[in-house]
Amino acid sequence: MCNDYIIANYRLRINGPHSDLAGLGLAAFTPFSVEYNECAQCDMVMTMAADISLEAEELTELTHFDFAEGDAVCRFLRGDKSYVLTIENDKHPLHIFLCDRQNPPQVFTNAGKVEVSPSFLRFGTWFMLNVNTIHRQTAAIHSSAICYRGEVVLFLGESGTGKSTHTRL
Repeated sequence: MCNDYIIANYRLRINGPHSDLAGLGLAAFTPFSVEYNECAQCDMVMTMAADISLEAEELTELTHFDFAEGDAVCRFLRGDKSYVLTIENDKHPLHIFLCDRQNPPQVFTNAGKVEVSPSFLRFGTWFMLNVNTIHRQTAAIHSSAICYRGEVVLFLGESGTGKSTHTRL
């Protein structure tokens, strides 16, 4: 099973039994859903419910940070062949996102093999998309925007602070 999403002209393909992101509680991906096209070039392919072993290569921690929305801790690591993002808290098992630096980049996550936390899955997906598009000087940000007199006004902020409400007004 596969689902394709186009975000800022980048094609993201999700493979596996949990490939419908909206069905996993990530309704924000619905507007980006497009018909699967077997011949389409993908900018990132993510496989859900993958068996991942972090012992396969030596990893160096680049940074760690708190993920307030999920009351979790994230670690971003680099190895010779991959980047790894881990997200963990006391309520959910360790979510792992492993990116093999290929063309197109292949991202594997154990979400689906372990209980899927929608906030962890959303954050991990966006994080890995950013890792894989940074060479094109592109980054996804959590925002809302309006166009006014040929200019764009961008509202940035934490979830629940009223970005969408302001743009609707």
